[in-house]
Amino acid sequence: MFLQCLLLTCGYILGGLLGIHRSDFSRVLLQHLPSTYRTHCFKRLLSYRQRSSYPGPIELVFADGTTANCDVLIGADGIKSSVRRSLLREQGYRARADGRQRDYDHLLDSVDPVWSGTLAYTAVISAERLKARAPHHRAFDQPTQVRW
Repeated sequence: MFLQCLLLTCGYILGGLLGIHRSDFSRVLLQHLPSTYRTHCFKRLLSYRQRSSYPGPIELVFADGTTANCDVLIGADGIKSSVRRSLLREQGYRARADGRQRDYDHLLDSVDPVWSGTLAYTAVISAERLKARAPHHRAFDQPTQVRW
């Protein structure tokens, strides 16, 4: 049902990719959570901790000094992701505790994003405009994505 609502919201899947704006994704996700679930929107997550008694609650630490516990943490917080940073550090510390120094080094080197040297440009071309220039373009018959 959630995926169906995402498809209705964004209206298409191109080349196997679901194209949806981040705010639309958040809205659809929040609409499908039961009202008994507590969400923490408009807060900046600094880190999280998961007790060694896994599975167990995940403790969230917010920038405003508050904390909360959860069972599920969805890390869709962008390029400067606190979720990714905490996850990789935690995995790294576990690797070091298990004597896997090489994995530890690799995980901690991955904590902060590094520019790959690749740029991505996106553009949207209306169907009418494309049809005027290329009426038989494959985008009208099959999922298409173009990469250079």
